[in-house]
Amino acid sequence: MEEISGYFKNVFRREMPDCNRRQAYLPKGCTVLHNPVGTAPGCVFTADGVTHEDDYIFGAICNTTSVAGTITLPSAMVDTADGVFEVLLVKMPKTMLELDMIIRGLLSQDYSCPNIDLFQAKELDIENPPELEWSLDGEASGVMDKVHVSVIPRFLNLRG
Repeated sequence: MEEISGYFKNVFRREMPDCNRRQAYLPKGCTVLHNPVGTAPGCVFTADGVTHEDDYIFGAICNTTSVAGTITLPSAMVDTADGVFEVLLVKMPKTMLELDMIIRGLLSQDYSCPNIDLFQAKELDIENPPELEWSLDGEASGVMDKVHVSVIPRFLNLRG
């Protein structure tokens, strides 16, 4: 609480508003990612033991080439029977050039943009700011501070 309150006093020269107090509450045992640009903490994604930390504005965990009908993943990467998820994370752009690179990368399926992380994982643990609302397949699914996602091999058998 003191750190965020001090940020408002030093940067904005005013007292911290009540709406920002929730940013100071942290779940027991969580990892705090300091944000030198603002007051909102970022998310931590741990995929198969590898940690990805940043100020992500979009994230998708999927096993299909189409994400929400708007983003297409490389078909050579996606295999519903390979036992891994595809994970797409988009970082908050800091400049208009970075925003342009993200848009061009997503539209052209060129995921080499430094603001886009695309990787595969069998397991994914996500720690995010408290009270972050999630959606599942475009539907509201509530507030979750910690999420664990894992592949369950051959859980679903589709027949044509």
